[in-house]
Amino acid sequence: MRLLEWSKEEPWTITMELVKGEPLHEYLYRKGTLTENQARNIVIQLLDAGAYMHAFNVFHRDLKLENIMINDLDQKVTVIDYGYCCHQKITQLKQGTESYYAPELFT
Repeated sequence: MRLLEWSKEEPWTITMELVKGEPLHEYLYRKGTLTENQARNIVIQLLDAGAYMHAFNVFHRDLKLENIMINDLDQKVTVIDYGYCCHQKITQLKQGTESYYAPELFT
């Protein structure tokens, strides 16, 4: 997903490209089941996106099916909703959707 423009003045605004497709949870509900190749393709794209973000010390912190868009035509996966995103080396802050927290955040 490309960042098109932003403003640091109040109110802050960020303009990003339009992502075509549907949230992954809706896609899976509509499709019912996926082939092994379809599932592998989605997982590889998600791992690539995570590796790319983490290479720049960016953490999404709210990754869930609702924040993953998939285009049915080309099976392209896009991570969206960076509202809880942070830029740091290690994060222990509880941010995002509680039911998706990593178990280590509860210790």
